[in-house]
Amino acid sequence: MTGHFHSTSRPAGLTPKLRPYKLPETYVRSLAALRPSLMQALRTAVASGDAPAAHKIYHLVAGADAAEKLSGKNELANLSDWLSTQY
Repeated sequence: MTGHFHSTSRPAGLTPKLRPYKLPETYVRSLAALRPSLMQALRTAVASGDAPAAHKIYHLVAGADAAEKLSGKNELANLSDWLSTQY
């Protein structure tokens, strides 16, 4: 075997179960420091009607699970309602 990489034999379509990725504490603190700016960017995106940008920013602010639950037809209205409850 010269220069070839051989992976472990695994039937096609079977992938190992991965644990959810947890951000290192440094990144968590960095994102927390960015929250006020991200919230302002989210308010601007919602006010301008930019649903794709609002969704991406909300994903950063609230997390992937929250963003997935909020997506849909009335996403901007739901984001606007959510923003009204934030300080």
